[in-house]
Amino acid sequence: MKSRLENQDLGRFAHRLLILALGSVTVCFAVGCREESGGGCTNEDDIAIIESIDIGIASSTCGASCALGNDPEGCTFTCLTDATGLSSECVDCHVGSVLCTVEACATPCTTPGNPECDACRESHCMQAFWDCSGLSSDR
Repeated sequence: MKSRLENQDLGRFAHRLLILALGSVTVCFAVGCREESGGGCTNEDDIAIIESIDIGIASSTCGASCALGNDPEGCTFTCLTDATGLSSECVDCHVGSVLCTVEACATPCTTPGNPECDACRESHCMQAFWDCSGLSSDR
């Protein structure tokens, strides 16, 4: 049986995914709420970082190390912020993608390089990420 705190965390997680899936008007993350219209990763500093690192490795590493903890969202946020130096707005978008992958694609994504993982993420998670980040899928 889940504790009250775990149920609250799941509720916040589900609410966050719903907000991201809808393209978000107001986004509430571990760091608070803000108005959001996309473009979370389009500032010059974030673009320079994204172009200089493999964000997928950082996201996978942080997601795997935080998924089973008490606060996967907060842990992933802190981990990605520390690992990448991206803005909190951009990290929020990546955290949403990581948490979506854990929730919607855990089984196919347990095997590294599994094409079913990529297909699942594309089907369930990536449009919300593109909408949040303001990046295009060809970046």
